Amino acid sequence: IKTMKVGGIRQIVVPPEIGYPDDDPSHERVGPRPVTFDGQRALDFVLRNNGLIDKTLLFNVKLVRVDKPDATGAFTRGDSGK
Repeated sequence: IKTMKVGGIRQIVVPPEIGYPDDDPSHERVGPRPVTFDGQRALDFVLRNNGLIDKTLLFNVKLVRVDKPDATGAFTRGDSGK
């Protein structure tokens, strides 16, 4: 992401051992946790079905703008490339 330009798109692939670590079976440490019962039930289904489901997480990230710090350390809204 560090080398992206405004408007650029990258796909981030998170392998299951990072997205769903074995030492966090209840998904307490790695989050966010679902806030609804249905969401939690779906997560539990994924976590319990080892080998049946591809648990690789894919994220498509688009860089919209880059905010830069000013002299005081506060961030000013950067150019969105439009």
